[in-house]
Amino acid sequence: MPGPWLWPSLNFAGYDYNEGLTIVQKAIDCFRDKLIDLASDKVTLPGKTTNNFVLVKTVGTLTRDSNRPNGWANELHPYTEGFNSLANEFYVELQNHFPGRI
Repeated sequence: MPGPWLWPSLNFAGYDYNEGLTIVQKAIDCFRDKLIDLASDKVTLPGKTTNNFVLVKTVGTLTRDSNRPNGWANELHPYTEGFNSLANEFYVELQNHFPGRI
């Protein structure tokens, strides 16, 4: 059954909707920063000189408006148009990274 995934827990913990958005945004930003580190090779594993990691930048691809086709259907899943927009971001970036192969 589709529905909220994070909001009930945040609400139970006493956060209002705007505080919840801030918490989720900070978590997403921290995760994105770690991915940027991986893509820029700032994080290396022992004996490894490169991460060979492609970062597809999707921030701003979807809207927060759940009433728009390019918005989120719920807290985790976009509508079909949003999935297509995200897939296009991956397609373009991978074409650039692997020219002539995709």
